Amino acid sequence: MPLLQRAYANWTELEHYSGLNLMHRVGGLYLGRPEGELIAGSLRAMQLHGLPYEQLTRQEVASRYIQFCVPDDFVGLFDPDTGFLDPELVVGVYAEQALRYGADLRGCLPVRQCDRMASGFRVLAGADVF
Repeated sequence: MPLLQRAYANWTELEHYSGLNLMHRVGGLYLGRPEGELIAGSLRAMQLHGLPYEQLTRQEVASRYIQFCVPDDFVGLFDPDTGFLDPELVVGVYAEQALRYGADLRGCLPVRQCDRMASGFRVLAGADVF
């Protein structure tokens, strides 16, 4: 969970620098038996790290999410922070930020060889050696 919390903070920071909305927090629903590791383990982690969540009975899941046929012994755990990223947009923002800070980006260079050296790596890509 600490890694996930740090990732969310980093996405927020990248959104700030780019001025774009990269992470779409739409919420996520976990379904399973209450004693199963998915529900019980997720619940423990959320409580331990003070993350928001909502526990749902089988009846609440069935009435709120009519698209699911939920087994009688299942419950739900809703995580409001779950979301998704637009990968093409994110890659573009990373490339833009890298260029802003002096990176030399090169596309469409097939890597022909990569060797570990004492001081780092030697990469043959296209006609170039890095």
